[in-house]
Parts: sequence; C-alpha cells; structure tokens
Amino acid sequence: MTRGRLDALALTALALLAVVLQVSVLSQVALRGVVPDLALLLVVAVGLSRGARSGAVVGFWAGLLLDVAPPADHVAGAWALVLLTVGLLAGRAASRPRSPVAPERGPVRPVVLTAGLSLGAHVAFAVLAAVTGGAPGDGTVIGFGDGLGTLAQIIVLAVLMDVVAAAVLLGALRSLLGRLPGREDHEEALGLRSDEAAAERAARAGERDAESIVVRATDQATGQLVALTRGETWHRS
Repeated sequence: MTRGRLDALALTALALLAVVLQVSVLSQVALRGVVPDLALLLVVAVGLSRGARSGAVVGFWAGLLLDVAPPADHVAGAWALVLLTVGLLAGRAASRPRSPVAPERGPVRPVVLTAGLSLGAHVAFAVLAAVTGGAPGDGTVIGFGDGLGTLAQIIVLAVLMDVVAAAVLLGALRSLLGRLPGREDHEEALGLRSDEAAAERAARAGERDAESIVVRATDQATGQLVALTRGETWHRS
C-alpha cells in the first residue's frame, strides 16, 4: 500500500472518529442540544494543512457522515455541502501569499478564522434546513422553526463551543496532519494534484538548486585561496 493511500485512510479514520465522537459521545453532555463541531474543526485543520482541494474532499465526506449518522432528520447532503465549502475556504485562506493563518503567525488567527467559518456554516445550514424542510431537535439540526431569537442563541452557543474547541485542539490537529505519511502522495491518490502543493515542491527544488550553486561556488573559492596560498596556479574546473 502506498504512502498516499495510507494517508487517505488516516484522514478517513479521523473524519469517522470525529463524527462518532460528536454524535455519540459529546451528545450526552450537549447544552441545549448543541455540541462542539469536531467534524468542522477537522475540516478546517485539513484545509489549513493540506490546501483547498483536500479540505473540500474531507469536508464533503465528513459532512456526508453527519448527514446519515442517526439521529439526523434533515435532508442528506446539507452538511456535506456546508463542510465542503468550509474546507475550500480554509484552504484558500492558507494558500494566500504570506497567509495570516500560517503556523508561524501564531495560534490566534486560525481560531478567529474557525469562528468565522463556524458562524457561516451554522447560518448556511439553518437556511438549508429551512429551505428543505429539515426538522430541528437532534442536536445537529437547527432551523427557522425554532424562532429567530432561539435560532440566534443556538448559533452563538455553537460558535462559542467551536471557538473553545479550536483553541484547544486546532494546533494539535494541524501538527498531527503534518506528520501523516504521504502528504504529497495523498492528493495524487485522490486525483487532486493541487496548485499549492505543486508550487511548494517547485520552491523546494529551487532551494536545493540554490544550495548546490552556493556549495560549488564555495568549493571553487576555497580551492583558489588554497592554490594562491601555495603559490600555485588555480585551474577552474
């Protein structure tokens, strides 16, 4: 099995674990039917670490798992569409030149980004639930049937929970994703050779070429100095 396929399996396992924990474990301690959205958090981490396409793919599958996991009672595909968009936007934010959410910029900005994506995701899901006739009440579904005031309270509570979870887990998730095997092969295994990954590989190749030029120039200069010190004629190779 290739490293890329191992990486894809690892991401699939992480998505499945996040959904199981969210709907089976955290639902036991839900506050007003709301729990931290671990699936969204994982999708944001993948988007930030792997790029827009990988984030979108993982977002689609994680969302689809949420759509079919009991006791979901909304139209299948709603969370898949929402989390696909979340992964895409997170990846776009990370791929910008001098990205403000790069790891070296500190942990605060990715958490702020997560807050914005969480707010957008829950609002979008509420709209989709209303349009498609989804019924609220299972801890993962919110809709206009609750009333706008109650809906706003639920969304604010959900975003706050996601922010707290992001502050605790997002850095660890990004670090874990950076250690998984076959980061470059993962996109090839899914047929997703992203522009960001190609640019990164090109930059690395350029750095290696530059290092080789510097090493050769240093060797030549050293040889010339030694030859001059010995009174010898230095011949350039």
